[in-house]
Amino acid sequence: MVSNYQLNRRTLLKGLGGALGLSALGPILAGGLNSAGCASECEEKDLILPNSVPGTLCGIGEPLAWWQGNVNLEKVFSIESQLGVKRHRDWINLGITLDDPYTPNPEKKQWIDNIINTAENHGVEIMALDDGTFAKWLTGMDNPYSVPAWGTKSYNTFLERYRDSWATLSRTFPKLKLFEVNNEPNHLAYKHLDTSNVFERVLLFTDMLNYARQGIKGENPDARVIMGGLCSRGDSVAFLEEIYRCIKGEGKFADFRRYANSPNPDDYFDIAAWHPYIREEPGYCSFVKPNIDLHDVMDRNGDGAKPVFLTEYGFTEGDGLSPSTIAAYLEKSFKICTGNLPFIETLFWFRLFTDETSFCAEHPRECSFGIAHSPESSKPYILKLAAHTYSTLSKHSTVSME
Repeated sequence: MVSNYQLNRRTLLKGLGGALGLSALGPILAGGLNSAGCASECEEKDLILPNSVPGTLCGIGEPLAWWQGNVNLEKVFSIESQLGVKRHRDWINLGITLDDPYTPNPEKKQWIDNIINTAENHGVEIMALDDGTFAKWLTGMDNPYSVPAWGTKSYNTFLERYRDSWATLSRTFPKLKLFEVNNEPNHLAYKHLDTSNVFERVLLFTDMLNYARQGIKGENPDARVIMGGLCSRGDSVAFLEEIYRCIKGEGKFADFRRYANSPNPDDYFDIAAWHPYIREEPGYCSFVKPNIDLHDVMDRNGDGAKPVFLTEYGFTEGDGLSPSTIAAYLEKSFKICTGNLPFIETLFWFRLFTDETSFCAEHPRECSFGIAHSPESSKPYILKLAAHTYSTLSKHSTVSME
């Protein structure tokens, strides 16, 4: 019998694999992009590369909420503290953390409380992510990637349950101040949607942002809501533009205002986010310009002052990159953000652990992003060269490479 833990891990890994676009997105991830998904003309520019980075930039992602009973939290956050990590992105999914829209699961609540409190003791803030995989009690549907069709009574019920679930999560964990709503919404294909229909996906995502924010802020007015990080694919700029058109009720969205009906972007998110994955050395064309292009959309819509989180970004040995190359790319990426992209508040390196499970033996690419070996491996918690680079950048003591 497969345990809930094993099922959760499989779902996570498959979801991460899909989110990273293991095949179809390969050409897209290779360089700078325009909104049509074609390679843009770009001229390289000199970049400012400071010697150190601010603490608030230093984030990391790892689904500790899914590692329940299989990881030493004290050791994990001791390592993150040594690295200089200030924020940790965790997969605290509604459908796993709650038993229904109003009831937290007791065992999961205890585990997540332990995560939050242990992180706090080491100076690390937890950001909660719900990645958009739904429990049946939320949607009334068996498939976790299905939602009721837009405009139906069932869809309205889904949104109300979604709002109430976020309210319960916020109320249950009052120390949480950062909530990311969904993950790569321009890439997820919910079953009732035509995957090429950006219009329907934008309608769904803006509704989810608005209803989630109602629930979160109703319980914790000081919390900040993060737009689910956009996938690094060719449509990310166009998708963000459509989000703003939908919020403002412009063009083809003018007749679709029944649910989330505020024209103010502040009623949807406090922080924008995206995942600017690349498979080459970060430079102006491959890394800086794609980030600026997305931020320009925000600026044109009056959101230029809002901060940006890069809620996923990293490099994998599964692409044939050596540990020393990944360490060099990590260093350059953080320095580029500090010296050239002032709107980026935090970069969440993906991930802390490299998975070494049987699933990952067949899918090495999506499992090889970590800067430490998996606790399930024969070499638990041994850090890689990129971890040493991370700690040096943040001006923390050098971590053990045993």
